[in-house]
Amino acid sequence: PYVKMKFSSAKMANCMVLTEYFRMTKCLNVFFCHKIVDKAFKSSFPKIDGLGFDPWLENSILICPGARIDSSSTKHKCRFIVVDDEWSWESPHQVLDTIRRDQSAKNLRQHSITLVTPFEGMKIQVITQKSQQGKHLVENVTGYVFTKGKLEKTMVKTKRSRNH
Repeated sequence: PYVKMKFSSAKMANCMVLTEYFRMTKCLNVFFCHKIVDKAFKSSFPKIDGLGFDPWLENSILICPGARIDSSSTKHKCRFIVVDDEWSWESPHQVLDTIRRDQSAKNLRQHSITLVTPFEGMKIQVITQKSQQGKHLVENVTGYVFTKGKLEKTMVKTKRSRNH
């Protein structure tokens, strides 16, 4: 249940800053963040393709799995999350970004978990691409918006180019 209240622009800005501060403080507890990251690494990357699941919320934190799986030195598939037009690891709302590489694999297998503090209206995109000879072809884009404390799916698109 939401209560409607009238605030001046300055008071509303202060409320938003305080909310962001409390969310970041909660996640900046190193143990708490690393516990979320470890759990996410264990559950986010299916054995079938290893690309990672769509983002989800846990304890008011947005969990953004990312992956790059090389099949040769010139070909790879990848899936990464865009948060308000920034890659999740470059977002100003990013709290922690952890990358793990499989050193035992012949070709590069890289997985990442990025923790982001969401805000009302935040737009999130899951972008799946394949690359050949340095050119990326987008296979799929799934869009979400963060609203009322939840992720709401807004769209699914296919075949578009985007550099990373």
